[in-house]
Amino acid sequence: MAKSSKQVVLITGGAMGQGRTHAVAKAGFDVVLIDMLEPENEIFKETIALVRDAGGEVLALQANICSTPEVEAAFAQAWEKFGRLDVVVANAGIINFGYTWELSDEQVERALAVNLEGTWRTDKYACANKVTDASSTSLLCRVLRELRSWQRIA
Repeated sequence: MAKSSKQVVLITGGAMGQGRTHAVAKAGFDVVLIDMLEPENEIFKETIALVRDAGGEVLALQANICSTPEVEAAFAQAWEKFGRLDVVVANAGIINFGYTWELSDEQVERALAVNLEGTWRTDKYACANKVTDASSTSLLCRVLRELRSWQRIA
C-alpha cells in the first residue's frame, strides 16, 4: 500500500450526474468512484477521463452500496491503492418520479435501501477506515466519536 501524496475522495454514485460533478470539482484529488455501472460503461469512462484530465488518479469500482461485502471490499481496495481517505461523499441515490399512490412497494423499498441504508453503510465504512488517521477524519466521524463519548447511539 502506497500512501497517496494527494488528498483522496471516495464518491458513491460517482459515474454520472451529481457524482460526476463532485469528482470533477475535486480537481487535483485522487478519486475513488463507486457506482452500480461497470467501469467499462461509456458513461463511467467519460467520468474517469474527466478526473484524469483534471490531474487525479482514479480507482473506478462497480459495487452495490446495499451490500455490506461489496462496500467493505470497495473501501479495502481504496485503502490498498491510496493508503488514505480524506473525503467521502455518500452521493448514490434513487429518485422515484410519480405520485405516492402510483409508486410500487418495490420502488419505495429500493429507494429506502439505497438512500438510507446505502448512505448509512457508506458512512459506517468511511468512519471505520478513517479513524486511524485523525488528520483525515471526516466531520461526521468526529461528531459520532463525540456523541459516543457521552451516550450510546443506535
